[in-house]
Amino acid sequence: MFIWGWFILTMIFTVATIRASWALLGALVFIDLTLPHLAVGHMLGKPSCLKAGSTTGFISGFCGCKFSLLPLVVNSVPMV
Repeated sequence: MFIWGWFILTMIFTVATIRASWALLGALVFIDLTLPHLAVGHMLGKPSCLKAGSTTGFISGFCGCKFSLLPLVVNSVPMV
């Protein structure tokens, strides 16, 4: 049930960040895909859901790291 609460919170954040930046929106969308997979995988004991949740979690972490460090490397990337 704890993961479902985080899913609801990140859905609110996703809706709120639609106008902020594409990088943050992409990371939050992948987090929104990760949390239900992990919750269903733990509730039903399905390893395939846990693997899908781990994969999308890895992708969201990669998106977050890549797009947060990109403005430090290239100064011409707009944040909006």
